[in-house]
Amino acid sequence: MGITKNDFLRFIEEKPSEREIVAFIAQDPTLIAEAFANPKEEYIVFKEYVLDHEHKVDYAVFTDRSRMKVKLIELKGADFNFINADKTFNEKISKAVQQVRSRFGFISKYPEKFRNDAIKHWQDVESGIQVFQSIRGEKLECSPDKVVLYSGAVIGGLETNEIVESNLKYEMEAGMSPFIKYDSWHSFIRGLRRT
Repeated sequence: MGITKNDFLRFIEEKPSEREIVAFIAQDPTLIAEAFANPKEEYIVFKEYVLDHEHKVDYAVFTDRSRMKVKLIELKGADFNFINADKTFNEKISKAVQQVRSRFGFISKYPEKFRNDAIKHWQDVESGIQVFQSIRGEKLECSPDKVVLYSGAVIGGLETNEIVESNLKYEMEAGMSPFIKYDSWHSFIRGLRRT
């Protein structure tokens, strides 16, 4: 059946470390797909997706139609607050954002390598080859001849004030290119469609 929202919320309230969260999500990686796939059933989720020997992310989601979209995702633990008392992001969130931006820097430096690797990994998984502990939903209806779009997401920390968090996320996300979505574990769980 998979992990329910309540299971996930109870787990997060125990303030697990990054390592514990990664192990928990590994039991049901469809949690990541559910949050980022669009159309919702058309996805490939890769665990520890490698761009090159120095650049990897905790998860990558390949999704969409026509032009493939790749979401590069960094996870942090729930053993800290998402926002500090002075209404700034916790340093672990800032570090995760820097990790994602570093991956963006690699992609902008080597766009054809990123595109060619992404298309190869997509086609390998569609043909039944296991790549980076991948799981897949329905077949992606993307064109290998079109550009591959990319964005990022950072998830970590506990929510202490939903309104303050929402305003700070809005300020940081507005106009960002490539886009990075910021989420505490509470806001991530609220966004899941499962019960």
